[in-house]
Amino acid sequence: MTQEEYIQRVVQATTDEERTLIITEYALAQMPEPVQTVARQCGVLPWFDTAVIAELLAENDAAASDPAAILAHIAALTFVEPLDVEETLYQFHAGTAAVWRPHMTHTAPAQERAAWTAAARAYLQRWEEDGVAIAAVQALFHSGQDETATKQLYNLRIRFVQAKSWELLLQLLDTIQLADRRWPTEGAVTSAVLWFASGLAHHNLKNFDKAIAAYSEAIRLNPEYATAYNNRGVAYSDKGELERALSDYDAAIRLNPEDATAYYNRGYAYSDKGELERALSDY
Repeated sequence: MTQEEYIQRVVQATTDEERTLIITEYALAQMPEPVQTVARQCGVLPWFDTAVIAELLAENDAAASDPAAILAHIAALTFVEPLDVEETLYQFHAGTAAVWRPHMTHTAPAQERAAWTAAARAYLQRWEEDGVAIAAVQALFHSGQDETATKQLYNLRIRFVQAKSWELLLQLLDTIQLADRRWPTEGAVTSAVLWFASGLAHHNLKNFDKAIAAYSEAIRLNPEYATAYNNRGVAYSDKGELERALSDYDAAIRLNPEDATAYYNRGYAYSDKGELERALSDY
């Protein structure tokens, strides 16, 4: 595309999205190989650095190139911005990424998948960093490594629950949903368990309505999920809806008569209602 043709296309664009795509394509087309290929792939990722670029170069059989030099070249693009104050991590501007990612999915699916595969390798090297670990799970799913992705999702969910990192847990779950994939239904973790985790996070953040909605989805997916009934009962109780809470505690006890927590919670609800004899029988 000549510069004249480029200007004409920009002028004739009818939407901001179309104009953004034309500008992005033209800017990338001016870059030499392998910078151009790597830059195109970087645009689909949540962020990139020299480690990610090194993996992209290896994926493209261009490992002899200098990752730092390529990063500097890409970082100079007007639609690329630093993600951290040290300017070691970069990303495409949100508006550019929003049109570039579906464009790559449609026009270069093999390059897109290769980008996520390379990114997963780089991200997993920094698994102990919470934000990077979330990106790693996203990359594993996008690259089609579902078994590994599900295992790491399970591990990360447990990490965040044990640390009571509720915001991070929600970020993890939102990221998986934003990957345009259904939550896993088999393997180390199920969709019902993930909805329960979402409910747990919202509950601890005092978002009771969202917690109830998430617990309800877990119950819909697994009607025998006694703990989800119990936790939904607590959320209803926290809202002051004691009758609904009691109904859920009854269901939890019916499904798991050995669950002492459900008895205690039901007794507490009866106590709040002033029904002390019933409360004592559960305590």
